[in-house]
This record gives sequence, structure tokens and C-alpha cells, in this order.
Amino acid sequence: MNSHRITYQLARTVPFADTALKGLTVAYVLTNSFEVIAKVQKERFVLDNAEQAGVPETTIPYLAVIEDAGTAGLVLGLTGWCRVGFAGGDCQKNGV
Repeated sequence: MNSHRITYQLARTVPFADTALKGLTVAYVLTNSFEVIAKVQKERFVLDNAEQAGVPETTIPYLAVIEDAGTAGLVLGLTGWCRVGFAGGDCQKNGV
């Protein structure tokens, strides 16, 4: 069974699970947005983490773009664009 089907079944059987999952998704979007902004501005803690992990500083903007694309997909899913943002929305309920 796919994980999105398990999540959908959980949301149908546990009271307030759907609201909790959407709330966690919104929190994740906000956290990722903060991190993307920090990467674009090349904040000190981002550079320190990249250096510790052995990631070249020149790749940080590309990583920010990739991370922002994932965040945008979650936002699109929350707004109902299930074809693009499947993970973030009510796609199972809409029959997609």
C-alpha cells in the first residue's frame, strides 16, 4: 500500500488527523521557506553547515532552487493543484 493511501486512510479514521496533517505541512512550508531565504542570502550558519558536509559554496544557490521547488509543490497541493503538488493536498479525496 502506498504511503499516501495510508495517510488518506488515517485522515479519514482519526478525528482531526486531516487538520493536523495540513498544519504540519504548513509548518514544513514555513520552515523550508526560511531555509531557502537563508541559502539565497548565504547566511553564516548555512555556509558552516555546507563546509562541514563537504558541499561546495557554489552549489548552495542550486540547492535553494531545488528546495524551493519542493516547497512550491507542497503549496500547490494545499491549494488544490493535485497534478503538481500531490503530497500537500486532498488529492485522494478529489479522485486524482
